[in-house]
Amino acid sequence: MLTLMRLTVLVMMSAIRPAYAGYSVINDSPKLSVYPEWLYSRMMATNGWRPSLDASQECKLSFSSPELLPEKCEANYKLSYWETFLSKLYVDFNFTDQTKFQRIQFEPQAGLKIRGLLGLQTVNGVVQKKPLIIVRMGIFGNIDEILAERFLARIAYQDLGFHILLVESLTSHGYLMLNDTYSIGGIEEGLHTFYILNLITHNKLTWAKDVSDVYLMGLSLSGPGVFIANYLDEHSLINGKAKKANLKAIELFCPLVNFDETYKEHSKPGLFSAVADLWNRKRLLALRLRDKKLEDIPWWKTIFDLTPRFMPQALGDLNLKRGKPVFNLENFNEFNDLKLPQEFVDHVAKSKTLFELNQFWNFYKNEQTPIHIYLTPNDPLVMNKLNSELIREHKQPGVFNKVQFTDLKGMHCALAAEYQWPFLVELVRRGFEIK
Repeated sequence: MLTLMRLTVLVMMSAIRPAYAGYSVINDSPKLSVYPEWLYSRMMATNGWRPSLDASQECKLSFSSPELLPEKCEANYKLSYWETFLSKLYVDFNFTDQTKFQRIQFEPQAGLKIRGLLGLQTVNGVVQKKPLIIVRMGIFGNIDEILAERFLARIAYQDLGFHILLVESLTSHGYLMLNDTYSIGGIEEGLHTFYILNLITHNKLTWAKDVSDVYLMGLSLSGPGVFIANYLDEHSLINGKAKKANLKAIELFCPLVNFDETYKEHSKPGLFSAVADLWNRKRLLALRLRDKKLEDIPWWKTIFDLTPRFMPQALGDLNLKRGKPVFNLENFNEFNDLKLPQEFVDHVAKSKTLFELNQFWNFYKNEQTPIHIYLTPNDPLVMNKLNSELIREHKQPGVFNKVQFTDLKGMHCALAAEYQWPFLVELVRRGFEIK
């Protein structure tokens, strides 16, 4: 048995050996978590919450409906406080098994490192040809932790049997520790995603031959980057001509749309804003380690006056420094047949601040790729009225011809304990329009 496991690892390693110099397997690199080692090791050793795999008859019958009926499949679990906590962050799914998952890194240019977790489906050690779901992780999303995204990763890999690639957030401790020059927002993250997509579609990675179709999924803060990747995929030219989109479908869970407006709302004094600001300060340790001005902010005053201090300072500084993406557009010259949309190139060239750079909605167009957006009510993190509801009400600048919505219950799309597990699997399957 041990010999077979070793053989499986060797086959997987061979399958993902880089076809170009900017790609590497980093299984032996240090884990990069903001949590202390004693806490991190215990977190990873914690048995995850195991949802029931059964569905009620009423729920099963609802699957025959042309549209899903969430109200027929509510879970109504009677969970303890501890089980409730686990259900939101620690759904049972072991991503540390190196016979199945590999920690990988893309380095498209010197000093820019993008980490991912790759899970390829194998049979007897042989990688199978399967669809791939690229998951853009939400705020602080880190491949060494995988918390909020864990239930979706399990559905994609274990229940649907797809390959998965989780790409960590630009706000993750891992990304910020590895990259001295950093940015945030849709343009930067979207460029990273579109670059990885082209590595796959141009067969620059050895395992690309084992990918039949590519789907894209995003959570929360990753929303604008997913929209940009969609726009670039639909409107870039191949050999001077418009092309068919490579992304088959997109799913977005409680996505951010308007970064500037949402950030301003979170900067207002109040209990929720204050708690969020203090938590952001804790999670963004990497920024404090390199910027004494951020470390010296009198955060304790926020406890008394409920006025955010850390994020206004951090984002205010970044706004003035990052009028251009860190990712160099010339990296796409690697794909000889590809030309980015001229309106996008012009927008990047004239942008002077981070917020201006991420005001791309006037030229955004979604015309080919189905996008399914899932929302939960009264979202305190990504306020619906400032974000997705503007798309639904046709008040958001841009073209959204292929967008659909599903309303669910819960808080900020933490859905694992809200609905029966077979329903969640069906939700993801239908959202990607998989037959």
